[in-house]
Amino acid sequence: KKWGGRMDGVTIKGMVRQQLRGTMFNSILGAPKTAVKALVGTNTIAMLRPFQAYLGAQMGLHRYIDEKEIFIAEAQIDSMGRAWAESWKMAQRNWELGVKGKNQDYQGKFDLEGSTREWKGLRKYYEQFGTEAEKNGYGFIDKVVDFNANPWIKYSQNAMGAGDAFARTVIGRQFMAKKAAQEALDKAPYTSDLEGFKRYVAATEENFRKEIFDVNKDGFSIVKDKAAAMAGDEAALTKAMEGNFKGFELISEIPIMKSFFPFVRTGFNYIDVVLIQSSPAQIIRDKYRDLVWHKKPRNLEKYGLKPEDVAGEVALMEGRIAMGTAIMGMGVIAAMTGRSYGDLPANKVDRDLWKQNKIQPHSFKIGNTYVSHERLEYFSPLFTLAANIVANADILGEKYLDEWLSKGVWLASATIIDQSMLSGIGDLAALMEPESIEGKAKYALSRV
Repeated sequence: KKWGGRMDGVTIKGMVRQQLRGTMFNSILGAPKTAVKALVGTNTIAMLRPFQAYLGAQMGLHRYIDEKEIFIAEAQIDSMGRAWAESWKMAQRNWELGVKGKNQDYQGKFDLEGSTREWKGLRKYYEQFGTEAEKNGYGFIDKVVDFNANPWIKYSQNAMGAGDAFARTVIGRQFMAKKAAQEALDKAPYTSDLEGFKRYVAATEENFRKEIFDVNKDGFSIVKDKAAAMAGDEAALTKAMEGNFKGFELISEIPIMKSFFPFVRTGFNYIDVVLIQSSPAQIIRDKYRDLVWHKKPRNLEKYGLKPEDVAGEVALMEGRIAMGTAIMGMGVIAAMTGRSYGDLPANKVDRDLWKQNKIQPHSFKIGNTYVSHERLEYFSPLFTLAANIVANADILGEKYLDEWLSKGVWLASATIIDQSMLSGIGDLAALMEPESIEGKAKYALSRV
């Protein structure tokens, strides 16, 4: 248990390696901005869902979408005000669970090696049967275990878990309101009394709690509905990777690679959330094809949907495309008027010119002040892309294509690293360089 190994074909992870890795992970996640970014980003996605669905419903671009979806989206927007109290209680509960060293209600973005209860249970055996050296070894590792479990050390993980619980509860309440709204429209399909409709939804949405939530022994509601759970995974950036991308996640299961690639899923989910705001990326996704491209929607069970849910889901996807397009449009206009800036120029002459004029990359210019948009979660890459397009509008032909391909690769790579804390990739690359390998190897191994 201390050093790990295999027994009866089962791999046992050694506590020494787990805790040293845990210390490294805690240091990576310890920056205050990490928790703030996660909390803001997760809840931004959750809160935007009904607004984006409303926008898509208003546009009515597809045969499935009619005026009913506007009412349903309105009801979901209205429900969020009623969800705050319950969501705060869930956030508080999950914070307290984390502080006490217990498992939180939902899988987190950066869940590390779990419970230490089994390790603590070995103390009596070490004391009874262990040699003096084994007792001292257990005592040292146990201090590291206690250090990694300290609430002050794990505050970032605990805060993110609490924020995820808040967002998932809000999404669950949105789904409750959707069910109540669908029932209301079945009874009065041609109603024009929006306020009366919203009052009816508010009065009846609790009838659908058991469809969306499971109530645990402590009386707290945990999302169980498949579609709501998938929406929560999307917001929390914990959606399982599928297809070819699953291979990247499997890399992190190789023992030594775990230290270089600790949080792969988060980075790829972040890119996915950014891309679904654009039409080219959205319309080639399996979900869009299954629900829109065919005469009859298919694979509904894969997404946890029922036939009556299809129109709302299509409205959400169209609303996201519209919002992303609008943001790109605003970004282009701002860049054309000198009020938005993207990446530093590729050539040194232009970079020096920016520095001389004190132009800040990834920022808006308001008067003579530059305001960074780097932390404007999920939309900053779109503003950056728009500014880059304007800045390079004079580049034509092969040079244009090559430069933008390289910028696209860089943007994706930077996003993965920034959002999933893959800082160890630099150390891995250092090991591959023949020059000064001894010093670099020592540094890289110290991080493993």
